[in-house]
Amino acid sequence: MPAALGLLRGRTTAAFPPLRTDMEMAGASFVDAPDVVDGAMVSCRGWPDLPEWSRAFMRVLEGANVSL
Repeated sequence: MPAALGLLRGRTTAAFPPLRTDMEMAGASFVDAPDVVDGAMVSCRGWPDLPEWSRAFMRVLEGANVSL
């Protein structure tokens, strides 16, 4: 979805490896890693990477300045 909306242009992302070309065509830099953080965007290659992705996502949330 982010690629279709043009939201990956200039970003760094991980994705399911066969989608590498699609991510690059959408303007992203592709990284084959279990967790990739680019600003507030956290991506991974797929469900086997969820433990690493979850830890990275929690670090992003902990660093966010959010008041409820």
